[in-house]
Amino acid sequence: MAPALNRNERLTAYVEAVQHAVSAVPEELHQRFVRGVLASDQIVVAGRGRSGMMGSAFARRLGQMGLRAW
Repeated sequence: MAPALNRNERLTAYVEAVQHAVSAVPEELHQRFVRGVLASDQIVVAGRGRSGMMGSAFARRLGQMGLRAW
């Protein structure tokens, strides 16, 4: 079993994973998604299990931005 990572190593690994995920989405696709969300009259987010929990959190944040989201 590999030794546990210390706090700095865990944070570095997390930041690298986020950077990798963000860089995997082309800028044009990101811009189209944001424009589409902001131009929508209402947004329905669906999911089940952990994905549903994340979807609910996303919808809540959209609502806090003044958008109609479920």
